[in-house]
Amino acid sequence: MPPKNPEVPARDAGTPPALLLKSSALLRAMYDPAAGQFSYSTRLAGGRYVNDFAHPLRIRYTVNSLAGIQEAQRYHHLGWDLGPALDRYLELRGAETTNIGDQGLLLHVLAVAGHVQTGAWFTRLAAVAGDPARLRALNGQEICWLLSGLVTYARLSGTTEARAAARAVYDCLRGSFMNPDTLLPHYNLDWWRKQYTAFGAVVYFFKVLHEYAQAFNDSGAEKIFRDGVTRVLGLQGRQGEWPWFYNVNVGRVMDWYQIYSVHQDAMALLFLFPACDRGLAGARAAVTKSFKWMYGENEINAPMMQAEPFFINRSLRQAGGNERVRRFLRATAHSVRGTSAPHPARGGVEINPECRSYHIGWILYAWAARTDFPEFLHLRGLPAAARS
Repeated sequence: MPPKNPEVPARDAGTPPALLLKSSALLRAMYDPAAGQFSYSTRLAGGRYVNDFAHPLRIRYTVNSLAGIQEAQRYHHLGWDLGPALDRYLELRGAETTNIGDQGLLLHVLAVAGHVQTGAWFTRLAAVAGDPARLRALNGQEICWLLSGLVTYARLSGTTEARAAARAVYDCLRGSFMNPDTLLPHYNLDWWRKQYTAFGAVVYFFKVLHEYAQAFNDSGAEKIFRDGVTRVLGLQGRQGEWPWFYNVNVGRVMDWYQIYSVHQDAMALLFLFPACDRGLAGARAAVTKSFKWMYGENEINAPMMQAEPFFINRSLRQAGGNERVRRFLRATAHSVRGTSAPHPARGGVEINPECRSYHIGWILYAWAARTDFPEFLHLRGLPAAARS
């Protein structure tokens, strides 16, 4: 059964801010309604958007985009008819949604929508929640997205079963995936990878801690959120950049690149905005530095977004091949020496001129309810065209 009390949209009758209007329009250009999916990657060619729907990650990106649209439409009229789009996705892509994390985020969307299939998806995920071995086999993103969906379902359904499932996953997340000294999450529990984590895992960890603490008034989750976010604020770069790779055991930056735009203007805000609302020291300054990096206050003095046609370049990356191998080797060297990665410099850095639909989905999700930070929300000073 769907939740008993699906959330009622709280719409704003005024014109949506420019960031949400332009992001919504870009996401519409990334959408194939006949196939019920959003693009894996989009590029600009001759002023036109060119989409790639081939990669399997389009499934995750579509769920992510639907979540962003749903959240934004709670506050603004953006012209999406989410019900049919969600039904279309379930009909055509539901069977392809096999990743546990993706299923968790989908459960969140279904629960908020009060969809008739919500209960069936919960039942599937409750079985995972009750299997500690399956939970420990997940990676950090997957277990956090699973927990996020279960928290939303438990909050809206009010059932004892749902609350117990959320608690089981939370206990595993805290007990197996969190380093108790640094309060950073492991990306996965494989011996060779356990000491390293990525910024995405950090984001989703603190996002779901916030959600769990709020839903269940859990003081333990609240304390981890406050203390952990305070530690992560100290790892932001001088120009506002969020490093990509960390050593969980010592809480240090092992490698900066790629520096992703989605981290700067959307994903970091998934924990920074709750930190701002709690009055956490340094959180508001971190938000401002984060989006100013997008405007060109970065290591190559280049804006990462442009106004017409609206587009956001994916990242700054180091030139050359074998990126993952080089990153792991650098991280291993820093771990052995007990050092942190040096701060980014101009040399050998290039723009990655593509955009991913999930990025735009997270922008809609993160900024939907905000009225502060007008410089970015209204895109004041956004250049007409970005360098690529």
